[in-house]
Amino acid sequence: NPRQRDVTWEYMIECICTGKTREAVEAAQAALVVFAADAGLMANLGLALLADGQLSNARDAADRAVAADPNDPINRGLVAEISAVQKGRKPSNYCPP
Repeated sequence: NPRQRDVTWEYMIECICTGKTREAVEAAQAALVVFAADAGLMANLGLALLADGQLSNARDAADRAVAADPNDPINRGLVAEISAVQKGRKPSNYCPP
């Protein structure tokens, strides 16, 4: 349900953790249609795109999240993670234990 922010986030993470990264991207995009100015959801899209291997698009989404909320350390951390992956470091495990 894209109208429920937290449900969308949980669904997106489960999609990433089960290898359904395209569905994770679609869920994050659907949530942003409803909550276009939500920096956290912009970061979620960046994470989903990173998991899907779309590094350039992931960086764009993460940069938008930082611009929307520059004080959020999660958004800045996502930019750093994407930069590290772009430089050849293996991505982190985004799935909770």
